[in-house]
Amino acid sequence: MAGTVLEYLSEYGGDSFGELPFHDVDSLILSQFCYLKFDGLVPGPEERKDYVSLSQLREHPDFDRLFSDIRYEKPNRLLFERMADSRRFGELKLNYYENIIEHDTEVQFSAVTFLLPNGVIYVAFRGTDENMVGWKEDFNMTFMDVVPAQILAVKYLNEVARTFEGDFLVGGHSKGGNLSVYSAMHCEEEVRQRIRLIYSMDGPGFRREVLSQGAYLEIRDRIVKLLPQSSLVGMLMEIDDRYEVIKSNSFGLTQHNPYTWEIEGAEFVREGEIDPRAKAIDLAVNEWILGQDEENRKRFVDTVYQIFDSCEANTLIEFASGRSRNLNKVLSTLRGQDEETIRMLRRIIRNLVDLGAMHMKAEFLTEAESKRRRQSARSQELWNSLTEAGARTLERIKKESLLKSEKHLKRGSEGKETGNGENI
Repeated sequence: MAGTVLEYLSEYGGDSFGELPFHDVDSLILSQFCYLKFDGLVPGPEERKDYVSLSQLREHPDFDRLFSDIRYEKPNRLLFERMADSRRFGELKLNYYENIIEHDTEVQFSAVTFLLPNGVIYVAFRGTDENMVGWKEDFNMTFMDVVPAQILAVKYLNEVARTFEGDFLVGGHSKGGNLSVYSAMHCEEEVRQRIRLIYSMDGPGFRREVLSQGAYLEIRDRIVKLLPQSSLVGMLMEIDDRYEVIKSNSFGLTQHNPYTWEIEGAEFVREGEIDPRAKAIDLAVNEWILGQDEENRKRFVDTVYQIFDSCEANTLIEFASGRSRNLNKVLSTLRGQDEETIRMLRRIIRNLVDLGAMHMKAEFLTEAESKRRRQSARSQELWNSLTEAGARTLERIKKESLLKSEKHLKRGSEGKETGNGENI
């Protein structure tokens, strides 16, 4: 039965990297792990020679601060505990942590370097977290050749490579995947040659003009891009078809959550293609974005961000805490936008709702079929039990009837013998 990264750690956490070599699932684990809030707990660039282990983090007085993103607090805690208790990740070390949030310059950037027990170095870029400014920076990618986080990622990768020797891996989830590819495209040539693989876990793509400015063709064969079935984030501006599709136990946008990606044995459960309905949405969004000139894309992005900024929330958590009030503000701001913007937003939202409904229907039909099969199985069991009981009853009746017949014949035989003797 398929599980997730948490079940994978329970089942394969006892295997060293010598017994089970580092692979895609391990990359997703580290890409998710780098979302934890390491501020004040993991050494930064100025302390590049220092590091902390998972056991040291567990004993730190501010340990609970690692899980301050309440959206994933419970699974992140389980992730940490299973990694720390495992032979596979138990000796993992962390250093070179950097976290930059600047609202004025619209930048959200975070990265950390992992030293695996087998000596492999994994440079992990954090994806978009709960900070609203991070989502604005994501939107900016649609019209800007480069965003601040991408510049910081290149700088970070070059500096880490100067600190450590040998080859290394680079990866991240969501925007972290985009930063992994971008930094590998634009880092120093000597650094690029040392990169073994680049992991993009449902990370956005790039516009053609951006790809043409970097060494994309040089690193293309080393990129491992993984997407869930209904990927929207990872298919944004994706013009290359070199990706693999992973089955998720959820539907729609919630498949972006790494904890929904299915694993069977030690491998991801692969799917052939992106969900056709999701692909239609992806094409519509990309055609609209890439079909606009830079000024129109910028205006659209600023409009979308203005709508959410009207709620005066700095994080998604703050937005959700006043959901009813904030949704009213969103609707109020939307009324003042031009018809084209409103039409596109409505189309995207409608398709997302339809996609969700489609998956819910599929799940309902699957559940209905499962229920029918369970009922059929129970009926068969009942019939089998009745049949077995009937057979046992029939056999008992036969035995009793045969026994009675034998007794009757025996009594008749004895009577004849007695009568004959008396007559003689």
